[in-house]
Amino acid sequence: MSSRNCVTATMPCARSTPTGPQWLTLVSAILASGLFAFVFATDWAAFAAFTAVAVTALIVARRTLLHPYIWYTPPFFLYGAAYPILVWLGDVAPAGPLRATLLLEWLALATFVMVVGPAEARVPQLRPLASPSRTVGWLLLGAASVPCFLLVSSVQSSGLMNSRQIVSNSNLFTTYHWGFSILTFAYLVLLGDAVVRKKRLWLPAALMAVGFGWGVLSLLIAGQRADIFRVLWVSLLMMHVLSPQFRRGRVTAIALALLFLVPLGQQLKSSLVAGRGAPSTRQMGAVSEVLHSEFVSASQNLSLVIVAWADTRYYGQTLWWDLLITLQPTFLFPNNRPSSITTEFNAQLYREVLANGGGEGFTLVGEGYTNFGPLGVVLWFALIGLFVKRLYLRSARGLLAVITYVMVTPVLMFATRGDLSNIMSQCTKHVLLPVLLITFADHLLSRRERLSGHLEWPGRLPMVPFDTREPAPLRPFGTPVAGRTKPASAHMFRSQP
Repeated sequence: MSSRNCVTATMPCARSTPTGPQWLTLVSAILASGLFAFVFATDWAAFAAFTAVAVTALIVARRTLLHPYIWYTPPFFLYGAAYPILVWLGDVAPAGPLRATLLLEWLALATFVMVVGPAEARVPQLRPLASPSRTVGWLLLGAASVPCFLLVSSVQSSGLMNSRQIVSNSNLFTTYHWGFSILTFAYLVLLGDAVVRKKRLWLPAALMAVGFGWGVLSLLIAGQRADIFRVLWVSLLMMHVLSPQFRRGRVTAIALALLFLVPLGQQLKSSLVAGRGAPSTRQMGAVSEVLHSEFVSASQNLSLVIVAWADTRYYGQTLWWDLLITLQPTFLFPNNRPSSITTEFNAQLYREVLANGGGEGFTLVGEGYTNFGPLGVVLWFALIGLFVKRLYLRSARGLLAVITYVMVTPVLMFATRGDLSNIMSQCTKHVLLPVLLITFADHLLSRRERLSGHLEWPGRLPMVPFDTREPAPLRPFGTPVAGRTKPASAHMFRSQP
């Protein structure tokens, strides 16, 4: 790659390195909020403690949007606090102890915050991807479009009316829906490379049309709201990284606007197929509608876990289930899906919903709790924190590392209302494997081009022309040289200072 095409982009970074006051602020907030919640043993005290940890994490991160405190803490707080808030507003009937639910959410967030740690100053220079990487990105985009087209066209022609019927009456979702995740990754790779290379506006605009177009079709036909919101989020975050026009304030405003579009996405699910669902008949305010349409299930399920599974302990068995789901290519065996804690939960508490092809999700906090109680919550979120911290620190290594990190963020956010298999399976199959494919192809094709002489070897020394002058005649050994007072042999073997 020539130096003329090597355009760099500076990624936003934290303003300062982690210091003692930042750690002191975090630890003080966690200890003080925990003490407050246990001294004043009320639901509101537990809610105040949970809120204090979330707000402190946002303040310590200093508005660095790529830091996990910024993009993970707000959705986790909404998932954890939605059910208690709706109960207090009278929109949802209480199903379990609110105080115990909020304390477990507080414990999970406090563990995550402490493991990840405060922001660090990083200003990496992002360079365009090599030509082989771009080639693999285009191939992935084209290949992923095939299962996306098959899913959309099959649902359109099958007479299935909504996502629950798709799940209960066919294997279409399990067989083809993975294509949307791969397509989003390929789209983000090509978009990031195009912006860094400062290509003309038509290429990023065309890529956005492809990414958003498939996301909209998935929403309107297949009834999958997460696809379009994933494309919106990763595009927004990536443009903030690469383009100075997308500053923190603008990104925050757009993210809040997207948050209030969640109920609209719920009403638009499968609206282009026959038997479109009727609009929601709930009479709620705007905030209640947002919380009920997406965020209530995680904390409500945790309350049910505390009540119904108070004495149930799996002692790590769910980790084995998560690993089997991760290793199995589900699209090849749609009827042979391994067991999971989410399936067990819905089979016991939502039998009718599960029989009709639906489900109420689960809770990532609840999975840790059903294994080892409160200690399991600490272990689960310590593992998640270590994983996120590792990705965050490695995102400074280049454009592909940043894309990988950005692509993982929506997986982690949505997994709050699922289990650990959602993180392990999607990060492995839909992010890690494409990254390895791009890296391998880049290495292989670049090596082939170097061997064929199309590229210069890195670190190659400049060519020195041969000396065509006639060599000086040889002298007998020990013959004095003009201008020297000693024989040449004495100078040849004398050690130099």
